[in-house]
Amino acid sequence: MKSILIDDEPLALDYLEHQLLQTKEYEVLGKFSDPYQAQDAIIGSDIDVLFLDIEMRGLNGIELAERLLEHSPHLQIVFVSAYNEYAVKAFELNAVDYLLKPVKLERLAKTTNRIKNQLIESKEQINEQISINLFYEPKVYKGDTVIPLKWRTTKAQQLFYYLIHCRNRTVGKAELIEILWPDFEMGKATTQLYTTIYQVRKTFKSLNDYIKVLNLGDGYSVKLHDVQMDADVFDHFIEKNYSIDEQTIDHYERVVKLFKGDYLQGFDYTWVHYEQLRLRFLWITVKIKVINWYRENGIFDKAMEHALDIYQRFPLEEEGYFELMKTCATTGNSASVMKYYEQLEYMSEQELGVEPSDKIKSWYKNWLKN
Repeated sequence: MKSILIDDEPLALDYLEHQLLQTKEYEVLGKFSDPYQAQDAIIGSDIDVLFLDIEMRGLNGIELAERLLEHSPHLQIVFVSAYNEYAVKAFELNAVDYLLKPVKLERLAKTTNRIKNQLIESKEQINEQISINLFYEPKVYKGDTVIPLKWRTTKAQQLFYYLIHCRNRTVGKAELIEILWPDFEMGKATTQLYTTIYQVRKTFKSLNDYIKVLNLGDGYSVKLHDVQMDADVFDHFIEKNYSIDEQTIDHYERVVKLFKGDYLQGFDYTWVHYEQLRLRFLWITVKIKVINWYRENGIFDKAMEHALDIYQRFPLEEEGYFELMKTCATTGNSASVMKYYEQLEYMSEQELGVEPSDKIKSWYKNWLKN
């Protein structure tokens, strides 16, 4: 395996090279004491593995690894450290492996096996559509197969979803720190940010051709290549505002089915609430458009199906009750109209402390007269 070694201690470099060559598994292409020179040599090269010291003069090993992975996402990185056990456990989250100095051959053999397995995995490419579903439970798919995401920490998970949420812009480092580590001292928070970005990149290493986290100076952005997102498909269709008719109704049906639940449902991030409400409102608006078309065309079973869907998913939204009332009124089912109005009254008073909207009260009053 083609390797480069970086350590600001020349004796440590020579010893590590000796141990690696003993295994007969590595070809050492370069040894560097200056991390900046190493960075220039590695970018654009085709090495397989980097053995990297953590604390070096001029550039921290974690930050260097972060920069290199932007350009060489399949690069396997092994940290070599003289740190105590507590620090090693922390860095274990970020690397293919870690080695304590002085490096022993028995331990190096385990590292070698891990690197081989990682290299095999990273080279497996399946030419199928990558998609990210953000409605209901977030999932990443390759074709029809769910790709299990192994999040090292909940912070890494939130950071990725926030970058996806802000996918059309660069997110500043200060903004990320304020969201994820608002109570941390800036130096510690910055270290946590670098570590967490590293974790996210590692999670998506096998998908780097499609999903990539970029460092853009003072911030980060997520770059998606040939990735389909359910929320984008949903939003773009609604922006087109197609008329609804026999030719487009099937398309409308497919789009409303994308909304399997709220955006990032179950994640209580403060920054997600507005988008949840916006997309829910759009979904209900499109559902009502579909319901109206079915009612106008005498397809009452489909109208009821969609109205019940709103009513059951979002029992605190009055639109579901209202669409059920109007559909039942159209079919002459007076008892159900009264039932759903009474349910709406009870829900509004008990859960929201208000009466039904004036629009619905007026409609119901006129319906009773007729």
